[in-house]
Amino acid sequence: MPEQASHILSSYDAALYGLRNYVLMMSSLADRILQTAFEAFLTSKLRSTKLMTDRRLPACTPELLRARPIASVQDLRGHTLLHSATTSSAWSEWLTLAGAPHLKPVQHMEFEHVHLQLEAALNGLGIALASLPLIQADLASGRLICPISKPEWSTQNYLLLSEHQEEDAAVRAFRSWIMDTARATVR
Repeated sequence: MPEQASHILSSYDAALYGLRNYVLMMSSLADRILQTAFEAFLTSKLRSTKLMTDRRLPACTPELLRARPIASVQDLRGHTLLHSATTSSAWSEWLTLAGAPHLKPVQHMEFEHVHLQLEAALNGLGIALASLPLIQADLASGRLICPISKPEWSTQNYLLLSEHQEEDAAVRAFRSWIMDTARATVR
C-alpha cells in the first residue's frame, strides 16, 4: 500500500483512541457504503459534506520513464495504462481532456482497487492516473513522478451520511477523523 494511504489508515486507528483497526476488504467496505447511501436515498434524508477535490495526473517510476520517455500525451501509446475498478472511467476522461480520446496504449491492466493500481505503478508495471493526495509522499521521495503536468483531472469527494447515522458515536468519530484528514491532505 502506498506510504500516504498506510499513514492515513494508521492515523485513523490512533484517532479512535487506540482501538484495534481491523482491515476489511475494500469491496466489502464499498458494498456497505453503497448500502448506506441507498438506504438514505430511499428515506430522502441523506446529508453530504464536501471532503476535498481529488486531483489526478499520470504517475510512474523514474526508471520506467528513463526506459520509455514521455514528452507528450501521445507518448503514452508506448506504455501500459494502469486502471482500477473503483476509478474505471478516470483514464478515458483524462485522455479526452488531454485531446487524445482514442489513444491506444501498449496494454491496459486493471486492478480491483486504486491502492493496488498505485502499488503496480510503484513496482514499474505501468502508468497510473494517480490521486495526488494519495501519492504525495511517493512524489516527495522520488519513488513516483508525474511526467505530464496537464491537464489535471479532478473530481469532488463527499462524505454521505443518513440523518439517523449522525447520532452514532462511532460515525461521529469517523466523520471527525475523515474531515480532519481531508483538510490536512490538501494543505
